[in-house]
Amino acid sequence: MPAAAAPENTPVRQVEYLDRAPVAVTTEGGVYVGWRMLGLDADSIGFHVYRDGVRITETPITG
Repeated sequence: MPAAAAPENTPVRQVEYLDRAPVAVTTEGGVYVGWRMLGLDADSIGFHVYRDGVRITETPITG
């Protein structure tokens, strides 16, 4: 077996349990809001942002 070959029972991708780890940082212009994209997220994933339970984005934010 070549050195680069993996055994058949090796998982395709080993992932850690991570959450989105949202952050909000006050800036001169307002508040920066960011979060982590996860390795298994679809390329088409999008998110709405809410303030005090009210959606403030008209369309989902995509990467």
